[in-house]
Amino acid sequence: MCKRKCYLLVICALLVTTPLMASTQLDEANANFAYEGKPIHPFLVQEFSSWLSDKRPPVITTVDVTASFDTNKYKQSDIQKREKWIFAERKETDGDFESYESFDYRWLGRMANNVHALEVGASGGGSIDKDVELKYPA
Repeated sequence: MCKRKCYLLVICALLVTTPLMASTQLDEANANFAYEGKPIHPFLVQEFSSWLSDKRPPVITTVDVTASFDTNKYKQSDIQKREKWIFAERKETDGDFESYESFDYRWLGRMANNVHALEVGASGGGSIDKDVELKYPA
């Protein structure tokens, strides 16, 4: 099982999703890392991750939380909470082949510079087990 735990600094642009986002929604996101009373979807957070083999910042640096909320790709019903961890998994079957992917995060809080800090884990069903710390320049 490919499992990696790392610290991911999510730039606050994640939460500045659209110019029209109400300040109460932004306040909720900054206070609880949530939108519409629900945790931000783990696979949406995963969009910020780069491959372990890439030694550079991620390609995606902003996402639209409002537009992605409870869509087919980011269903709120897929989210589970395990203690302080927010977790989602996907299973796909193609004939006899079944693929599995999961992503989880634990919101650590917001730093003085308004960057949200998360501890994240990912599994793609492989056999590597590696701890990684991701650092991205501000």
